[in-house]
Amino acid sequence: IESVERTAALEQANPPTAESEQSDRIATIQFRGETTELGDAERDILRQVAALHQQRGGMIRVIGRGDAPDQDNSAEDQVSLERANAVAQELIRLGVSRQNVRASADATGAEKMDTRTAEIYFIY
Repeated sequence: IESVERTAALEQANPPTAESEQSDRIATIQFRGETTELGDAERDILRQVAALHQQRGGMIRVIGRGDAPDQDNSAEDQVSLERANAVAQELIRLGVSRQNVRASADATGAEKMDTRTAEIYFIY
C-alpha cells in the first residue's frame, strides 16, 4: 500500500450545505492511491483540528472521497468510507468525543479534484 501523500493542509472555506446547517471546511486530507493510512503530516493536521474543536465545540463531519469520480461501484464506496473512518478514528483518539464525529462516503466526488481525499467540516 502506498503511503499517504503529504499535501494535507488546513483550509478555510464555506461550501454549499443543506439549508438547515452551516458548516466550515476546516481541512482536507489527501490520500495517494487506494490507501486509507494516515502519515505523520496528516496526524499533525488532525491534532490541529482536534485542538480547534476543543475551542469551538460542535459537530465534525468527515466525508471520504473515492478514487474514480466517474465510477459508481461498491469498491469505491468502501474505500471512501474507510478513508472517512480512518480520519474520524484518529480525531477520536486525539480526544474528540465519538458523539461529535460523523463519517460518511461520497465515492463519486463532487469534482475530479475532490478524489482521494477526506474532507473535514465543522457543523454549527
